[in-house]
Amino acid sequence: MASGAASGGDERTPRRRLAGLLLAVASALVGIAAAAAIPQPPWGVPAAILLALASIGVAVGLSLHARAPGGAPDAWSARRARRGALVYGAFLLAASVTTSVGMLVPEPIAALEPIRSWTVIVLFGLCGASLIAVGTASVPGPVASRDRPAEEPSVDARGWIRLGSRRAPMDVRRDWASAIPFQLFQVPVLVVLLVPVLVDLGPWAVATAVALAVAAVTVAAVVLRRRSEPPWIAPDGSRLRHGSREVAASELVTAVLSSAPLVPDATERSLMLTLAARRGFRATVHLRRRGRLVLGEAETAALLDLVAASAIELPHDQHDATGRFSKSFYPDHLTRAEAEAVVADPPGDGEPLPIRSW
Repeated sequence: MASGAASGGDERTPRRRLAGLLLAVASALVGIAAAAAIPQPPWGVPAAILLALASIGVAVGLSLHARAPGGAPDAWSARRARRGALVYGAFLLAASVTTSVGMLVPEPIAALEPIRSWTVIVLFGLCGASLIAVGTASVPGPVASRDRPAEEPSVDARGWIRLGSRRAPMDVRRDWASAIPFQLFQVPVLVVLLVPVLVDLGPWAVATAVALAVAAVTVAAVVLRRRSEPPWIAPDGSRLRHGSREVAASELVTAVLSSAPLVPDATERSLMLTLAARRGFRATVHLRRRGRLVLGEAETAALLDLVAASAIELPHDQHDATGRFSKSFYPDHLTRAEAEAVVADPPGDGEPLPIRSW
């Protein structure tokens, strides 16, 4: 039965990839045509909506086409991710150029829709150029390092050990950015198309949008700063502190492993282990940073004691009381044994992770 299921998956994969290719091509053609019509009323608004739908179609089509032949569980690779970013960026850039050409059609200037047109030209062009830069960037070689830092760990007045060094906000932004698949670039693409609508609604709509954007940037800055602060651990691994909050090891109930980039064959991969308690406490420990180990022997020993004394387990869905499907529902979560193994020997570049890649 399993063999038949696998065979069926193998047979479906080529069809899905072909369907994805056709969807991407058809959506790209529709999107380019819509981009040309954006400056020309009365087609500006319908064309913008059509361009938004086409950008989603291109992203979905590229995702389907990138499925690995043979139904491999890790459907993505660094090469396919870069290729997808390159193609999607080329589509956005082509839409920007096409809208520019549409502005050159002999029409009275008053009859054109300059706000919507220049929004598409500039912001689509920036998004497209950024994705093309990602797709054409050189790929660093894999890091094969088992050497732990030789420096003595930082210790506070209570004798607690800091788990790693404080990270620069730029490094945190780099990890976050590398964890974002190219498909999510359609989000700013869709937001871009709302700008002319806000302008049409009046100054209050623009002011509200700017205020929300400023608030979002402020919250993101606070979160980035908080994430850049490493937690502190008691020397015997009995307690963990992050910021002003402190919990006992036995209060820790979940462990989540994340990597950046997320593709299974990524190079210079960073690994982060997030430990959480039921009271809302969360602390992220960096195990590898750009492929290199972060924790020394003393920090690793204390963290192993902490995990061993914890109550970490896989979450149970309310409809799965036995936890049979916990790994499917929570693919990034670890059991206590998995967390101990990851802390003791964090997987390096090219080594499998106990979590599912996107």
